[in-house]
Amino acid sequence: MLLFFLSMLETQEERDKFTLIYEQYYKLMIDIAYSILHNGQDAEDAVQQAFLKLIPNLGKIENVSCRKTLNYLVIMVRRVCFSHYKEQKKIVQIPYEDLSESEMGIIEDNLLEQMEYSELLERVKALPDIYGDVLYLMYCLDLSAKEIAGSLGISVKAAQKRIERARQQLKELLIAEEVAAA
Repeated sequence: MLLFFLSMLETQEERDKFTLIYEQYYKLMIDIAYSILHNGQDAEDAVQQAFLKLIPNLGKIENVSCRKTLNYLVIMVRRVCFSHYKEQKKIVQIPYEDLSESEMGIIEDNLLEQMEYSELLERVKALPDIYGDVLYLMYCLDLSAKEIAGSLGISVKAAQKRIERARQQLKELLIAEEVAAA
């Protein structure tokens, strides 16, 4: 697949930079995509789409091995995965009455689990990026405050404070929605 991407680049400098990015971040991007989509093939597709989106923006990357590049790629693959997830949600169209009782039970259980996760994910995405990103990194990617700090290029104390503020904002958002629904 790397050869396909390289064929889209014009200069050897671009090819070298892209190769470095691909070799350094491919596995991480696959891991992130898989943690969101829970399907190996979908994760691979999402990473390929992210790399395709990277090609026109390759000139914006100055240093391949810096936090800024890591953050950019993480956010890019995450956005592609969310788009893919939304599209997959729309595809399911099974006539409910054509299912057996056991099939209905299994599907209902799976839908409830996914709905809770996707609803929470929607609430996290509704937060300002500075807070939504830390909650996503913490709960979806299971990163520690120290790892989040490293990914975002901030101190551990700043990461902990962002997590605390993000939780508070999420709590306030959920309470406001509950009050509005009542």
